[in-house]
Amino acid sequence: MRQCFPDADQFQSLLIFNIRHNYYRLVVKVDYRAKLLMVKEFLTHTQYMRGDWKK
Repeated sequence: MRQCFPDADQFQSLLIFNIRHNYYRLVVKVDYRAKLLMVKEFLTHTQYMRGDWKK
């Protein structure tokens, strides 16, 4: 994943994409078997740092 998207991080089955130099975060759930990406949240840096998206 890092080769295609160097600004993406993985947390369990979630991918977190850094957008606009870490100002926004796009959190998506990945289902590799079904080849699906489901948008979970689109957050600012402040919202992301609170950690509510992990629940």
